[in-house]
Amino acid sequence: MPGGPNPSTAIDIADEIDRAPISGLQIAVIIIASLAVVFDGFDSQLFGLSIPAIAAEFGVQPAALAAQLGWVLSLTFVGTGIGAVSGGFVADKLGRKLALNISLLVIGVTTVAAALMPTIPLLGVMRVLTGFGIGMVLPVVASLVAEYTPSRRRSFTVALSVVCVPLGGLVGGIVAAGLLDAIGWRGMWLLGGGLAILITVLIHFVIPESPQFLSARNAPGDRERVIATLRRMGHNIPADAQFLNHHDHEKKRASVGALLKPEHRRDTVGIWIAFFGSLLGVYMIFGAAPTLLRQGFRFTSADASLSITWYNIGAIALTLIGSWAMGKWGSKPVLMILAAGSAVSAAWLWLMPPVVGGGATGTFVAQFVIHGAFFGGLQAVLYSLCAQLYPVSIKGIGVGMAGSVGRIGAIVASVVGLALVTSGGTFFLVIALAAVACFVAMLIVKTHTPPAGTETKY
Repeated sequence: MPGGPNPSTAIDIADEIDRAPISGLQIAVIIIASLAVVFDGFDSQLFGLSIPAIAAEFGVQPAALAAQLGWVLSLTFVGTGIGAVSGGFVADKLGRKLALNISLLVIGVTTVAAALMPTIPLLGVMRVLTGFGIGMVLPVVASLVAEYTPSRRRSFTVALSVVCVPLGGLVGGIVAAGLLDAIGWRGMWLLGGGLAILITVLIHFVIPESPQFLSARNAPGDRERVIATLRRMGHNIPADAQFLNHHDHEKKRASVGALLKPEHRRDTVGIWIAFFGSLLGVYMIFGAAPTLLRQGFRFTSADASLSITWYNIGAIALTLIGSWAMGKWGSKPVLMILAAGSAVSAAWLWLMPPVVGGGATGTFVAQFVIHGAFFGGLQAVLYSLCAQLYPVSIKGIGVGMAGSVGRIGAIVASVVGLALVTSGGTFFLVIALAAVACFVAMLIVKTHTPPAGTETKY
């Protein structure tokens, strides 16, 4: 339509979705996207759970862990960092659905390949490529779910999908505790990679592309695809409908520079600091805690693996509560409470570290559940905020860059974590300091999501 749609007659897709109840198609999109994140979370934690078994197979001594296996963790996080920004860019350019399927295929194929590698260097190469796919998933899913969900439920549904990262970790911890000795680390990796490949088939046949993305791109045939998808969601859309999005009036080109424009700069800096600190703290646990507990505190293999399970149980519970609270009271108070709780619970582990040889005592389980609740919950709920900081045209790159900066924190965690395996409680002091940085970051962010009943900016 020359000159663009007439604002007086065009349909605003975001407002149309906000006014209607959630349809069966939207629920299916949320469930399948969340299932993709479960496998992402499972595969992302495979290496951390498998380090003791890999070290035993290849004859790596405890003193040489950082030198011989730490680089694999570090380069994996380099891959995830590149994947995060690449996933956001691909999602903004080619679509959320295509980007999600590419990411899962990369994860699946490279994880299966890694399980077949005969040496640590070859395993490391495959793991870096797996990291690239893992990094792509969350920015794409956060953007897709946010655009399919009405604003009144957006914080909860985005967090619900992201909480599937610790849910995948929970599954990984249970599988490792029950099957690691039986099928070995290679068997676990074949299982995780195969499931990631299978989910792409479901996505291809069930999930339509985001109507908001199609409307913003406005390529030939996109308008008809928008109409078809909205009708599947139960909306009465005429065949000659035109579309606009007043929430995306800026129409920026997807680029890192757009995130640092004056209107977004403070939010971008704050969310980058928060992602750096939160992923540093979370991946100190995921990447090194099982090894720390087994070798530094002489836990059994099962108890060390289950530490990730306790951590993720807490993360899942408080993510759901925190995302609900965020929708009711807004993001700032909720995220600041989660950051403060993360710092206090990490300080508790620093001041009262696990007893050497004591195994999974009641106090230890409580410490890991509570710490996982606050820090794991904080990291997941941050994605809900980030997915609502930017307009549609730069949403994918915005979430992707935050995830990429966060992966730098994960790289630091991979180096520092394994280096502190024999240090005892100092390991947890580093995590406490990362949580303090997250608290400060929430004071920097300006565009927090508002309480219920107030229109969101994007």
